Amino acid sequence: MCGCDLMKKGIVLVGHGSRLPFNREVLEYHAARIKNMEKFSEVKVAFINQKPGVSETIEEMNSKLIYLVPVFISHGVHTLKDLPASLGLSSDTGEIDGKTIVICDPIGTDEMITQVIIRMVEKKKEE
Repeated sequence: MCGCDLMKKGIVLVGHGSRLPFNREVLEYHAARIKNMEKFSEVKVAFINQKPGVSETIEEMNSKLIYLVPVFISHGVHTLKDLPASLGLSSDTGEIDGKTIVICDPIGTDEMITQVIIRMVEKKKEE
């Protein structure tokens, strides 16, 4: 691992949660890939409607700067209201127990998602 500044930072992939295992499995898959990139000292998964919750995950982390990345296709009640309110934040950035928390935009706004959509169609066409 490098001694670069990013190594003092953590990331939490935030999912909705589900009684079915697929949501958790996908988030854990991406968390493992991010961890292998060695850009963050801590990589965790948390959920809005399932355990582990976001606040308990943050509490367990040692990083002083923690990015919360909602793995949602768009903003909605969970990303705009529920997530910040559950953490006692009034905006997308704040402090909890000496840790700076930054809530990122949902992943659906990234242009790479367009390529993923096309790839999903192409995969079906090949079947």
